[in-house]
Amino acid sequence: MPRNLLIVGGGGLGRELYSFAERHPDHGQAWVLGGFLDDSPRELPGAHPGKIVGSISGYQPSRADLLLNGIGSPVARKQCVLALKARGAEFISFRHSSALVGRNVLLGEGVVLLAHVNLTCDIEVGAHTIFLSGSGAGHDSRIGAYCQISGGCDIMGQVSVGEGVLLGSGARLFPRVKVGDYATVGTGSVVITRVAPYETVFGNPARRLMIKPPSSP
Repeated sequence: MPRNLLIVGGGGLGRELYSFAERHPDHGQAWVLGGFLDDSPRELPGAHPGKIVGSISGYQPSRADLLLNGIGSPVARKQCVLALKARGAEFISFRHSSALVGRNVLLGEGVVLLAHVNLTCDIEVGAHTIFLSGSGAGHDSRIGAYCQISGGCDIMGQVSVGEGVLLGSGARLFPRVKVGDYATVGTGSVVITRVAPYETVFGNPARRLMIKPPSSP
């Protein structure tokens, strides 16, 4: 019998996941969409077929449920995952049918690959990292847990991305670049040198804008 799939977060990313999930081959087979969990007092667009069925903070896991994380912020996503897993929640990974995954690509728990993502070969992706549509990573790259890889990002070969990194849409990381934990790379930026942990960079080539305090995550 199909299990009940709940999407954590009813914002824009959560609704994108709902849209892809309702057309996924596993819908109606391995699981059926049961709605959203969200702590914010939000309303979904009037024509949306889903509904908010409960809060994240008040959710008590059921053996019939599976969770798919639709929270965009890496920090908030990690906090949410750890809290829910401590209660016994079970998360699934999600791969759009158009995503290309090559040989020897290791994907952690809860990884999300949306439309036209391309992971070439010999890549590791940490738990609960999200690749949005049209993004990709080249050979021998290492992507940490809880990252947000926005649409159209190009992570080239032998790149190292730490935990909780946010890459804005269209960011490009040159080969062998290292990006530290919880760094932010701005939209359209081209990274040619190391980015320190908690650092925010922007531009072409990317330059430092600020460093967040280490206590942020």
